[in-house]
Amino acid sequence: MDVQFFGEVDKNSKGKISSLMPAWYFDAHIEEMRESLARKERALERGAVPPSEISYIRAQVKREKERLLEIENSIPDLGKEVDRFAKAYNKLGEQIKDLLPTRSDELMGYASPREELKKMKTPCVSIDVSVAKACGVSPKRGKITRDEAVRCYRMIGKALGDNTNVERLRRDGKLGTYRSPDELTELILKKLKG
Repeated sequence: MDVQFFGEVDKNSKGKISSLMPAWYFDAHIEEMRESLARKERALERGAVPPSEISYIRAQVKREKERLLEIENSIPDLGKEVDRFAKAYNKLGEQIKDLLPTRSDELMGYASPREELKKMKTPCVSIDVSVAKACGVSPKRGKITRDEAVRCYRMIGKALGDNTNVERLRRDGKLGTYRSPDELTELILKKLKG
């Protein structure tokens, strides 16, 4: 079975993907749709809708239920492919981490805008072609841009039930709080010796 992160609900009338992220990705939007639908149904049940608008509200409820069902049906089932997508997710995370400027460089303004733009727009992240296509991205010679990698990382992470915050990948850099594992080990040994 072919895994696809974008369903029919995410496509325009020409059959092309019309958004950067699939509709199922946005939990807050789905919850808002459910609440809106429940409000309208309660209003109809209580008779709180003016008689002239009842047919209009019923049509809205029907459309919203269909859309919500389409979104829920578009949630990908990774099934037997879960290991392949988990491996791709971890690999993307490592590559994205290496391409992001450190927090200290970002805060101090040392990150080169030209370099950042180049990473955002030039294919520089290796990815399994079938994983990229499942995410709605077309790789060039097996590589995608950093922006595309971030989108794929977020989609796969959401499907796996993992963290999708890319900022957690960013290295701390030269801030006073940053310590390499070796520095931490030395610091702990010094404290233990007294």
